[in-house]
Amino acid sequence: MIIHRYSDGSEGYQYAPGDRVIVERTIHGGWFNYGPTRAERCTVRRLSTPENWRTGVMDIHYSDEWGCASCYPWMIRPHADTLRAATILVEEQAESVAAV
Repeated sequence: MIIHRYSDGSEGYQYAPGDRVIVERTIHGGWFNYGPTRAERCTVRRLSTPENWRTGVMDIHYSDEWGCASCYPWMIRPHADTLRAATILVEEQAESVAAV
C-alpha cells in the first residue's frame, strides 16, 4: 500500500493486491455483510483500474467459501499490518489557476 500525504493534511490510500483491509461499509442488500471482527481477514485480490486508485472497484477476498466481493475505496480501511508495511509519499496538491 502507498499512503499519499498532501500538504493540506489529507491522506489517500492506494491499495495493492495482497493488502489486508477491514471492510467497514457494505452496499445495502449485498452478501458482504460482516462485522468488523470477521472482516479483518479480508485481503485485496484485484483492482479494476490500478491507475484510478481513488475511485476504482476492488475485489476483496473474505474466505474460500465466499470468494470475492466488490468494494469501493470508501468502504474499507487498511488493516494495522498493511499500515506498518506501507510506503509514504508526501505530495503537493496541484493548484488549479484559471487563466483569464
